[in-house]
Amino acid sequence: MHSKWDNFELPQLTENNYGIKWPPNTAQITKELLCFKSHRMGTHTRGMQSALVHFLNIQRMLFPTMVQLYVDVPKGRIWNNYYLDIAEQLTDFNGTGQDRNLFTGPASANKTYCVASYVFASFLMAPSETLAMVSTTSGSASERRIWADIKDFHREGKYDDCGIARIGEIIEYQKAIVFDEGKELGAADKNSRDFRNGISVIPIAADQTGDTALSTIQGSKNRFVIWALDEMAQMNQGVTRPCGNLGQNPHFQFIGIANAGDPTDPHGLDCSPPGGIETLNVDVDRRWESSTGKKVLFLHGDDTPNNHPFVDQSKMKKVTDFPFPYASNRLSANIAAKEYGNGSIEKGKETIDYYKFCIGFWPSASASSSLYTKNLITSFNADKDHDILVGGIRAFGAGDFGFSYGGDSNSFFGANFGFNNKGQKRINFDSSATTIRCNVKSKDEFIKQTALGFVREIQKRKINYRDFGGDTGNDASLMMNEMSRAASTYDFVGISSIGNPVNTKKYKNKVTELWFQARDLIRTGMCRGISTTADYYLQLTQRRYTSFGKGCNEIEQKAKCKKRIGRSPDDADAFIYLCYMIIRSGLVDEELAQVRAVKYDAEDGLDSDYVETEAGVFVPKQNPFAASMRKEEELRKKIHL
Repeated sequence: MHSKWDNFELPQLTENNYGIKWPPNTAQITKELLCFKSHRMGTHTRGMQSALVHFLNIQRMLFPTMVQLYVDVPKGRIWNNYYLDIAEQLTDFNGTGQDRNLFTGPASANKTYCVASYVFASFLMAPSETLAMVSTTSGSASERRIWADIKDFHREGKYDDCGIARIGEIIEYQKAIVFDEGKELGAADKNSRDFRNGISVIPIAADQTGDTALSTIQGSKNRFVIWALDEMAQMNQGVTRPCGNLGQNPHFQFIGIANAGDPTDPHGLDCSPPGGIETLNVDVDRRWESSTGKKVLFLHGDDTPNNHPFVDQSKMKKVTDFPFPYASNRLSANIAAKEYGNGSIEKGKETIDYYKFCIGFWPSASASSSLYTKNLITSFNADKDHDILVGGIRAFGAGDFGFSYGGDSNSFFGANFGFNNKGQKRINFDSSATTIRCNVKSKDEFIKQTALGFVREIQKRKINYRDFGGDTGNDASLMMNEMSRAASTYDFVGISSIGNPVNTKKYKNKVTELWFQARDLIRTGMCRGISTTADYYLQLTQRRYTSFGKGCNEIEQKAKCKKRIGRSPDDADAFIYLCYMIIRSGLVDEELAQVRAVKYDAEDGLDSDYVETEAGVFVPKQNPFAASMRKEEELRKKIHL
């Protein structure tokens, strides 16, 4: 038996009055909606079906091709237990008019889609007295997720087949579906709409605008109020505080959705049972009541309907072979595990990313939270000896500056790029960081002497000034300025690890992007000479990261890492900056694009930063260093490599 739904049966979709005397010519879909409403109000009668059945009937009648409840295969029927589990919990009304639900699970467990179908059905049951609010971290995020699904339901419903008119009108610029009786069918003055009746997107950003949004939500009033909070793990603490005020409405329902992230994020804390997350058993627990009184449903990645015994896993060669292509499956999970484990599926299953996105549960204490592992280094031969470079050689350097001038050290890291005798690109890294020491008591003198030490090291290694980069955060900019004066050049590259990343979908901040890009460089297989016993390697493995939302990451704050390991990861930072300088040169764009192009997203498809060329190679859409890359290719041809 795969799930409790294996022997589930739904009644035939036929005319049924459910023991009620309806007005003549009442459409069956209207009866289903009003019976569903009766359950929500607690006024249902014995002749009615359960709230779940009425909800599913609504889906079958209005969205027969959109909501996939089951698939018939040669061995029998496979029910979409993910969807049914979520729908069952949402329709399990407690009779008080106050229902609060939390959902967690893998990246493709129908969480957002089922909630979207529920929100829209709840609006249809009482459009003139329902306010449904859906919140994500931003308006653009909602367009990719729950709001996009809700609009699809509104547009694609089989209203004519069911004998009713489309209800409500989409107001795109307001991100709302509005029901204003007498105006919903194309009134000219859309600004006079009453937005209390309908569905509205209210983004909750992690800044002051987020507080404003919460104030707006808190003041919402109507007979039926629903608040669906998507991407809950990515939001600030206290995000659910409007629930207390919203609970003053006669019928209020809260729905929180996220992939399990950190137990201390808003979603993790709200899902935690009285004894804490650590008291839960990932192999056993599926439903529990949280310490805040909410019903929690955990959808385990292994419980996907695609793992049903009726599915012959040996015949599933691609995602579309599975009966439920948009639900999690073993094929995708193994591909992800291999990526997380840098070539090892077993290692990948021990990572925090696998727990969060493939299992859907909070990582165990034994799960790897390090971005850099020995398996990463050895899997891509980065620990091998330096290759002999015979052409196209170019030296790079980077530095991380310290300012405890009473004897502090500064980290310099270097590498040589070039082609070996087989015409393969190689990057030979220093075996360890070089320390630039300066023992003076004056801060000004410390900066002068240290800057001079860096310049001399650059000159000794014959590194072009434009191929050296250094940190410019806080006082580090003073060091870069002094280096420019000492070398009489402004070619040095300042690297800021503070601020916003280029790819805001995958990285929480700039420093996280820098650390992940350096890992991508290692995964190209071009790197050599990285020592797994050196200090910088140990620092790389000691700095942790967390994942949340759908594939978004954040590296541990440097101050927090320093406090935890008892030292500052300066050598590791110099290595990260060095990798940035190599990436910045454009010499490895094609290889990086190929590494990144293997990452697929269940909803978004191929990473949108890359496009496929006529040669079948994935390259960045915008490549500011293409000219530099072409020059290196021309050089390669000249030396007959």
